[in-house]
Amino acid sequence: AVLPGAAEVTTPNPKRMREADILSEAGMPARGTPDPPPKHLQVSLKSSVNAGNIEKPSLSSAASFQLLGNSELWTGTRQGAYTWMDEALPDRAARRDEQLQEMEGLVVAAVQARRTGEGVAAVGTVGVPSQAETVLCGRIVCEGLEGRLNERSMLLEGSRASSNGARVQLNVAECQRLAAFPGQIVGVLGRSGMAGTTFHARDFVAGLPDPAEATPSSSLHMHVVAGPFCLRDGLDYTPLES
Repeated sequence: AVLPGAAEVTTPNPKRMREADILSEAGMPARGTPDPPPKHLQVSLKSSVNAGNIEKPSLSSAASFQLLGNSELWTGTRQGAYTWMDEALPDRAARRDEQLQEMEGLVVAAVQARRTGEGVAAVGTVGVPSQAETVLCGRIVCEGLEGRLNERSMLLEGSRASSNGARVQLNVAECQRLAAFPGQIVGVLGRSGMAGTTFHARDFVAGLPDPAEATPSSSLHMHVVAGPFCLRDGLDYTPLES
């Protein structure tokens, strides 16, 4: 209540106004007020500084190229010619399967030849269970797409003609000697599991050597190396020089 005759006393700067002043000095919007509208960006279009100074290339001169080496390999007129770097994935897979079918008989015969005094083992099919000891021929495949091949990640893939490209887990714990890499055509001797998804091999034939050629008249010196030939932190090819 205001007493009669008393002067009215007011706060010179209320608390809410003081907070608004502090926020405005800091560049922040006051409480309870909407954000200020965004400022429109002013974009000025300028002509290129090189306009009129650089001569545009003329399209009158046509590019020309020249094939190096034997042109018959490019045109396909020579038997066994190929189209360089123009091979589709289905064509590559079909040729890979043809190579496996061509080597099946030779690999199986090589496995049978190592069974001295044990008789002839039956030729099995990849993915088909069998309690008897059989011989399989297939291609080594890694279980993981980006993993490294080891004894636990090794799969055996059959050909499309014999097994429709079936794959089984290859257990090579009983094999005494083992050398394999992804894509290698091998022959194995052993037994399959009850479900046919695993093959327990006891003998492993890592492909076939190339047929021996005629012995040269002079002495033959051969040096075989395998890469990579550069380190992870440089490209100086020090391992190759070593």
